[in-house]
Amino acid sequence: MSPVWPAMIVAGILRPRILVSRAAELELTAGELEAALNHELAHVRLADNFKKLLMRFVAFPGMRGLEAAWLETVELAADDTAVVTTRDALDLAAALIKLSRMVPEGPTPDLTVALVHRPVSTICLRVERLLAWSEDRDVASRKPSRFNRLSLGLTASFGALAMFGRPTANCSSKYTGQPSGWSAKNATRV
Repeated sequence: MSPVWPAMIVAGILRPRILVSRAAELELTAGELEAALNHELAHVRLADNFKKLLMRFVAFPGMRGLEAAWLETVELAADDTAVVTTRDALDLAAALIKLSRMVPEGPTPDLTVALVHRPVSTICLRVERLLAWSEDRDVASRKPSRFNRLSLGLTASFGALAMFGRPTANCSSKYTGQPSGWSAKNATRV
């Protein structure tokens, strides 16, 4: 089955790009688009696609569940990194709701992270967290959140298993070009 492209995604490992569909550009307000791009930029800064690559080298029973938990943690960490004000939180929540209506059926491309993906329960959790967000939180220090630390810990564990375990996962990608209707945005210029 061919990969299906979400409305907004980070693709690439060494030089990641944020890809935004034309539909997402038309659907989101300027504030929502900025909040969504800041979320995706957080994935770039946190090297989440590289971490996902490390996990592909480790295959053992229960790995699918661990990867799902890691992905949820990574999304929460990117939300935390992207949000500075209540307005940011509301804009990101609105973007999640709008783009959740565009989530395609089927698998997303390997070694990518998307703003919105299945399961829908994860989207609900993220929206609830964003709606409850408060500027009273300690954001002045911008220390890594517990989700960032958990993500880093899980990735380090997977990396250790990859180094000392037997690589059994296939890391090849079938994707060879950009789908029509997409624009590549250099993540470092957001």
